[in-house]
Amino acid sequence: MIINAKETTVAYRCPSCGLYIMSLVGIFTLTGDLIKLKCSCSGSELKISYTSDGKIRLTVPCIVCPHDHNYIISSNAFFDRDIFKLSCAYTSIDICFIGNNNAVMKAADDSEKELMRLLEESGLDEFARL
Repeated sequence: MIINAKETTVAYRCPSCGLYIMSLVGIFTLTGDLIKLKCSCSGSELKISYTSDGKIRLTVPCIVCPHDHNYIISSNAFFDRDIFKLSCAYTSIDICFIGNNNAVMKAADDSEKELMRLLEESGLDEFARL
């Protein structure tokens, strides 16, 4: 008998340097206390842990707000969906993507285009250096 471990890709944009941090997270990896996905610039980290009732808690850095956002989602939403997006509560901008690798990469790309469109509409014309 072969056991297929559940895995999902998690991605967020670092608010300090703007890079996307992407990592594969497996169900067995989460059996530990806490997972931290850290940016190489040391400017941010996303935290993932199990709650006492088997749900998944995420603390996600926000590209817009000066503080992190906390979410609690079911393990089914975390591991079984093609794509699951977490948004900033204040701006509705997607800040974290969870799901299969291709869907997460597409969602991150779409989010970047939307962010650039919003910057253009706001009158920021020098956003290329972002």
